[in-house]
Amino acid sequence: ALRAQDFEDAAGLMEGVAQELIAEGRLRTLGRWLEAVPGALLRARPRLRLYQGWALNLSGQIDAAQEALSRALALGASSHLHIDRKTEFVDSVMRHLIAGTIPSA
Repeated sequence: ALRAQDFEDAAGLMEGVAQELIAEGRLRTLGRWLEAVPGALLRARPRLRLYQGWALNLSGQIDAAQEALSRALALGASSHLHIDRKTEFVDSVMRHLIAGTIPSA
C-alpha cells in the first residue's frame, strides 16, 4: 500500500500490525513505514502517533518518543488516558497501548 501511495490503506494496515512489529523488535521497519505516511494522516490517526512513540521509546529515543506521544495525546487520545505525573507519561501510554484502551481514529 505504501508503494502504491495508498496511505489511508497503509495506515489501517499499520494499525493492525504495529504491536506485532514492536513485539518482534522490528522498530526500524515500523519507523520507516510511519515516516512514509503524510503528516496530515498521522494527525488524523492518533493511534499511529502512539505506536510511533512506543517504538521510539523502545529504541532509546526518549525525547522523540515523548514528543510523538504528546502529539498523539493532543490529537485526541488524551481523553482516554489518565496520567497523574509527567514522569509516568511514557509508561502510562505504553500500558494503555498494551491493554488496547486507545481507540482507533
